[in-house]
Amino acid sequence: MPSENRDLLYINPDQDAWGDSNWLGYLWQRMCLEVNDPKLLPLNTVAFITFNYDRTVENFLQTSIQYTFNLNPDAAQEIVQEFPIFHMYGDLGDYEPGHGYRFGDAVDVSRIKHAVSRLRVVPNTRPERDHGCEKMISVAKQTVFLGFGFDDMNCHRLAFQDIKVGDGSKGHTAYATSYGMTDAERHIAKQRVSSTQCEVHMMDDDVDCLRALREYASLLHVLA
Repeated sequence: MPSENRDLLYINPDQDAWGDSNWLGYLWQRMCLEVNDPKLLPLNTVAFITFNYDRTVENFLQTSIQYTFNLNPDAAQEIVQEFPIFHMYGDLGDYEPGHGYRFGDAVDVSRIKHAVSRLRVVPNTRPERDHGCEKMISVAKQTVFLGFGFDDMNCHRLAFQDIKVGDGSKGHTAYATSYGMTDAERHIAKQRVSSTQCEVHMMDDDVDCLRALREYASLLHVLA
């Protein structure tokens, strides 16, 4: 719950623009280039799979759409719902501006109980693959792992190696950040997600999420 903090998401004392402070801001800038009608935003075929409980992506998109195009919160949220956002282990509540448990609300007993009811408990045994994210990946042309730790259990649940990706003719490309990893760790991480049909290209260990999008933007269809 402390991760749902607007100050951490939108304010950077050293930078003036979202695009200079975090990867979501940069992604947003590229998504809305030359877009005058907010209803055209979903033409950016972007989907998000997150292993976090917080609703940072939902809040960022809704707030950005609202203030960029001068919409009311509900109208902005209707557009956000066009973007698939999948929380692998559950979330802290449905994201509905002005309703329910809002992003950044104070924590109390009722909110904690509600959040607990939304979580997907991981069994002690090896978890099953999640078919919700499997479908999202199978229809994608590209996958980008940003800040993913390549934990063995998370890799198994994602099951990226076993998913038939792309349309079979043009293939599927995948890139991954490996910030701070050693060569040995990067090698293990690559083995856990690469397959014969899709080799994951590991970025250098000094490339963070923002820099990854900046340097690889020309390779990503959504940012073209």
